[in-house]
Amino acid sequence: MIRLALFIARKELRIEWRSRVLVWQVLPFSVMAMVIAGLAIGPDESTGRRLAPGLMYLIITLVALQVIGRSHAADDARDTAVSVAMLGIDGGANYLGKVFALFAHLVVVTSALVTVDAVVFHLRFEEVLRGIPFIALSLAAIASAGVLYAALTRGSASLLPVLALPALAPVVMAGERTLTAIFHGGVVSRWVVLLAVITAVYGALGVLLYGAVEES
Repeated sequence: MIRLALFIARKELRIEWRSRVLVWQVLPFSVMAMVIAGLAIGPDESTGRRLAPGLMYLIITLVALQVIGRSHAADDARDTAVSVAMLGIDGGANYLGKVFALFAHLVVVTSALVTVDAVVFHLRFEEVLRGIPFIALSLAAIASAGVLYAALTRGSASLLPVLALPALAPVVMAGERTLTAIFHGGVVSRWVVLLAVITAVYGALGVLLYGAVEES
C-alpha cells in the first residue's frame, strides 16, 4: 500500500510541478496575506508575538482548502476517479498518496509563511526551530482531514469550507496553543497529543472509507 501511495503522491506532485500554480499563485497569496496581517496589527512587538501563531495557522488552513479544492477539481476534469476504479487501485493507497502530496504542498507554503512570520512579528530563531516538529504534525492533521472532506464534498468550492472548517478548528486551536506555549514558556504536551489523535483518527478513517466515498 505504501509503495502505491508514494507512486500516487509522485503523480500529484508532477502535475503540480507542471502547472506551477502553487509557486505562482498560492504561495504569493499566502505571503501577501501574512504581510497584510502584520501591517494591520501594527508595529507593537508584544502584540505581534501574541497573534503570530494564530494568524499563521489561519492562513495555512485557507491555503489548504484552496489547494485541496483545486486538486479534486483537476481529478474530476480528468475523470481520475473513474480511472482509479477501472484499474482497481486500493482506496486506502489513493487516500494516503493524496495526503502525502498535500502535506508536501503545505510544507512548501508553510516554510515561506514561517519565514515571513518570523520577520514580520519579530520571532526568535530558536523559537521557530523548536516549533517546526509541531507545525509538521499540524500539517499532517490538516492533510489527513482535508483529503477526506474533499472526497465527501466532491471538492465543491462552497461546500468544502463549510464542512471542513469546523473539523479543522481543533487543529488550528491546538497548533496555535502549541506555538504560543513555545513562545511564552507554556506546556505543549496536551496539545501535541490532540494533534496526534486527530491525525491518527482521520488517517484511519481515510484509509478505510476513502475508496467507498469516491465510488459513491
